[in-house]
Amino acid sequence: MSAAPTVVQGTKTLWDRVRGKGTEGTAQNANETQSSPDDVTAAGIDRRIRALEAALAATKSEAQSSAQLIASLAKQNARLVEAVAILRVRTRLLLGFCLVLAFALLGIVLWVYVK
Repeated sequence: MSAAPTVVQGTKTLWDRVRGKGTEGTAQNANETQSSPDDVTAAGIDRRIRALEAALAATKSEAQSSAQLIASLAKQNARLVEAVAILRVRTRLLLGFCLVLAFALLGIVLWVYVK
């Protein structure tokens, strides 16, 4: 539960990337790569390769951060499921205790009424 703010911030960041807000840099690299497809000189090919490598590195970085966020969400989900299971058991115990008290009160009321 203590990691919830970090998870929420990471989720917002991931969602912004998915919607396209975080892709300006990647789009710029893609435009640089596509701007000179006819440039068959060694320098032109080298520029295109470097731009593609940079785009690939950015994609790998995003994939790693997404994987870390998903792992964090999975851990938090497991903790929540465990907490819900504990609360469910406690609720059943409390309900049983309330039933016992209700029958005891009913017994006392009947005992006082009969006497």
